[in-house]
Amino acid sequence: ISNEYISHLESLGVKSVIISQVLEFDDSSAKGVVNFEKVHVEYGDQRTFTDLVSRLKEKVLCDIPGIKVMLQFIPNQTSIQHDWFRNPAVRDNYYVTMDASQDSSWSSLSTPNDAGSAWSEVPVNEDILFLHQFTTGEPDLNYRNSDVIREINGALEFWYSLG
Repeated sequence: ISNEYISHLESLGVKSVIISQVLEFDDSSAKGVVNFEKVHVEYGDQRTFTDLVSRLKEKVLCDIPGIKVMLQFIPNQTSIQHDWFRNPAVRDNYYVTMDASQDSSWSSLSTPNDAGSAWSEVPVNEDILFLHQFTTGEPDLNYRNSDVIREINGALEFWYSLG
């Protein structure tokens, strides 16, 4: 975004912008985050993003404060391509899983007209099922695990530190 465009937004009285999903995601779903602390290459790099945030926050017009930036951050799930899910020792603690012999009537929200099971087999271990309230490529994180909370809080602090 050019400085002229930012000045134009300010002159219109824009006080804040929401930047939609820019976190590194896999190609199957922009909501399936692969890395909570990295910008997807499609949107440039970390330096470019940090520069954009800084320029939006700067006071360009004397009597108008800078533009506040809100970043869309979806902490419910990751991609099955995330390192946490690919590592069995981490996956079984960081995600909501259950033994495949158990029954569950929970359905997924990914296909509202044809709701399927919210549980799918872990690709490398058919004895374990993982919860996905949306697509099968987006396993739900286990917020009963304090390590998950620490990791997500760390990622939020990373983005907050940009201003």
